[in-house]
Amino acid sequence: MTYISRIRTIDNWLSSHFDVIYTGSGKDARINCPFCGVDTGQHLYVELNGNRAHCFRCDWVGTHISLIMQYSKCAYYEAINQLKDSTVTVRPFYEDKSNTYTVTKVAHPPGYVSLRDRPNSMEGRAVLNYLRKRGISMDYIRHHMGYVPGTMRAWIIVDVNWYQGRSVVDSKPRYVSPKWPKDDSLWNSKALYLCSYVIICEGVFSSIHAGNVAVGLCSKTATYQQLRRIARSPVKSITIMLDASAYREAVVLALALRNEAYNGKLYIHSLYSGDPCDSLSGDTHEFTLKYLIAHRFATK
Repeated sequence: MTYISRIRTIDNWLSSHFDVIYTGSGKDARINCPFCGVDTGQHLYVELNGNRAHCFRCDWVGTHISLIMQYSKCAYYEAINQLKDSTVTVRPFYEDKSNTYTVTKVAHPPGYVSLRDRPNSMEGRAVLNYLRKRGISMDYIRHHMGYVPGTMRAWIIVDVNWYQGRSVVDSKPRYVSPKWPKDDSLWNSKALYLCSYVIICEGVFSSIHAGNVAVGLCSKTATYQQLRRIARSPVKSITIMLDASAYREAVVLALALRNEAYNGKLYIHSLYSGDPCDSLSGDTHEFTLKYLIAHRFATK
């Protein structure tokens, strides 16, 4: 959104909902504050060339988006859509890519060989060695993982009924899977209902390394379906532990959970480098308004 279009869109939204007075050579707009109770003096100032709104009567402070969200009682992405032209639909950061899938649910790919017993083939041993180097315990490998001869991939179940293969050599793509409803699936989603505290990770291996309380997005960002599943679960505390290169995504995910009315405790675990598979060392911060203001750069 350009500088000029942002002015026009917030101005259009204000004028369609309030009587507007312009001040500061047209740089600011004044409206009756909808949060004061009764305000007839148009005490709420909205910056047109900035992104701040402030009521000098009740001291309400927020951004253009928070003003729309609170006034319209809507979610973040719905507020974004209100700022845009009515003919344009803007998806949230966790873009909804849902499709209708008719694939038969199967637990394993064709030719799957379990790693329950020590494999005799060279490929089986290569897969086993790769998994052990990634820090996966033998007990977990025996019960949950296997390989398909000729693929050079470790295969693992995701969300009970779907499988995914991770290359154990330097080949692309790293992950392959059948056509499955990935946007609506979470690794170890049962933890959302069995645990009062969960950790949100990016991938399957990070989740396994983080323990039984870890849930995997299989991506840096969450889809709307995944976000809704997390926000509506009975979990009382969530720690977001994405890769070190995904700090901004962690902040945006925390914001989106709040916008979806998740009321539990939220924490962001900042890794120094790598991902949770490499090390769980880092700093954990409770995600609050004070934290967000102090780290405002992360949401830009």
